[in-house]
Amino acid sequence: FYFINKLKQEVFHDENSVHKEIPVDINRAQVFLDSYRVLFFKSIKDFTMAKFNITFQGEQGVDAGGVKREWYQIISRQMVNPDYALFVPVHSDASTFHPNRTSGINPEHLSFFKFIGMLLAKSIRDNCYIDSHFSRAVYKQILGKNVSLKDMESIDPDYYKSLCWILENDITDVLEM
Repeated sequence: FYFINKLKQEVFHDENSVHKEIPVDINRAQVFLDSYRVLFFKSIKDFTMAKFNITFQGEQGVDAGGVKREWYQIISRQMVNPDYALFVPVHSDASTFHPNRTSGINPEHLSFFKFIGMLLAKSIRDNCYIDSHFSRAVYKQILGKNVSLKDMESIDPDYYKSLCWILENDITDVLEM
């Protein structure tokens, strides 16, 4: 609700951009990559304000909202695809994701992360839900809040326990090992 309330407070001066449509013709098997190619290089204003006219190649259908919702579902599942090396599931919940520390093996990882951020913002604006969940630390970063040690517990319980042990014990002799 925080984001929706913020959106209601926004005032945009260019009314024409609200009605602009961007055709997004994509292959269902590679929704993430095709969407990236079509949308990533649009201006931020066009991306956020325009209506996406989603069509899946080889399929007939008018996007009266249902196709767009399906697109958000599919793309949100593909953005956490391990083949992109962008996200890894947290240890405590295989359906919750956190950025992959080794995402740099994907040469496009930074632009993909930016695109995912753009998609999250657009999904909120379009009042469409995505089908991926992120760790509390990710949501705190989006909100500009500090990540705490406790937030690490859901990401990696063993690492969290090790950090707590270090804080609670004298590690002077341990560091020499």
